[in-house]
Amino acid sequence: MRYARAAKGIGKGLAGIPWFIWIAFFVWWQFFRKKRPDLPQTRPVDYSKTTITNSTAKKYANDLFESMRHNGTKESAIEDIFDHINGHDYILIYNQFGVKPYNGFGSPDGVPILKETDPVYHYNLTQWLDAELNEHGVWPFSDRALRKKVANVLSEVDIEFSASFFPS
Repeated sequence: MRYARAAKGIGKGLAGIPWFIWIAFFVWWQFFRKKRPDLPQTRPVDYSKTTITNSTAKKYANDLFESMRHNGTKESAIEDIFDHINGHDYILIYNQFGVKPYNGFGSPDGVPILKETDPVYHYNLTQWLDAELNEHGVWPFSDRALRKKVANVLSEVDIEFSASFFPS
């Protein structure tokens, strides 16, 4: 009798749901739920139209990542890069950037390892820019000039990126 009461108390988790149900849900969530398809990691580059080298593109990709990585977006760093590139340069930078984990406030330092491997949290450069220059980034604290500048560069190579703060 004494053990039955103890087991009954241990078996109940949050909101009266047994702990083993929570574990089963966690395992399903991490490994068996339907995940979105893989993101394109590279795009074809027309090198005859680029104005930067691969090493410069890699530097710009790292600079863009660092400008958006932590809380707060460094708009001036993004703007400096987009002042010096065209759409074909952007594709070169996009390919160097690859896909990186994103948690809504930049790169998720210190999150559990299973979240790091979840493709829902991996964004390419275009998705990072869209998130950082929209609801989680400069919006509504800045004018629309930077977002419009990014949209103009991306439109040169037919990459969809809305210049407004409220993309449909």
